[in-house]
Amino acid sequence: MGASSRLPTGQVRLPPLPHLKVRTATQSSIGACNITMTGLLNCWASNGNGNVVCENFEKELKKCMEVVGASKAGKKKSTINYHAGRLYPRFVGKKD
Repeated sequence: MGASSRLPTGQVRLPPLPHLKVRTATQSSIGACNITMTGLLNCWASNGNGNVVCENFEKELKKCMEVVGASKAGKKKSTINYHAGRLYPRFVGKKD
């Protein structure tokens, strides 16, 4: 390794990444209404689209979507990913 690749003590070079993205701690990999929607899709697959048997699943999904939509309406979107992408070249150094 050459002298140019050495970093001062205590500093760590970030691995090469195509982009830097941060996930919030409250994000989950499963959406709030995914289970309800899966049940509805399975019912449609088994009984046919628009079947009377699936009406309960449809109502549950509509109710879930209304609750989730209402809770997301007042939240502001985080700008951490915008700033991370903007500042990332300063952390990893410019490409030659």
